[in-house]
Amino acid sequence: MKRAAKTLSVFGVQPKSGASSFALLIGHYFSLQESSRCALIDIGASGANPPWFPAVSAPPRALHQLLPYADHLQDETIEHFFAAFESGLRYIPLIPHQHPEGPSRALEILAPFFDYLILDWGKASLPNMIPGQKAL
Repeated sequence: MKRAAKTLSVFGVQPKSGASSFALLIGHYFSLQESSRCALIDIGASGANPPWFPAVSAPPRALHQLLPYADHLQDETIEHFFAAFESGLRYIPLIPHQHPEGPSRALEILAPFFDYLILDWGKASLPNMIPGQKAL
């Protein structure tokens, strides 16, 4: 079933402010709602395992690995490709150098498969992730 995801962005004003923890908790909350599909998109992921990595079902796979198949994706592909928490929350790392266009293409690809997309901007540099923006 195709969906139209609602998107929620979580920003931290400084490193170690708890924004990623907040994004994770919101993701779990929405995932536990009846028949709700939710993904936590880790914008600015380094490619290394996140500190809570043991809590997910499989090694994280990044979105850029699915891009060649973007026009042929199905619910089952998304469900089995990305690592999941026990709550059903999917973890999707977005590695900046793999997505020079920023998160917009990722959101376009993923929105039909989820009810909620939680964007964890964490350590991401906004000017580097939003096309046309310059650092202050």
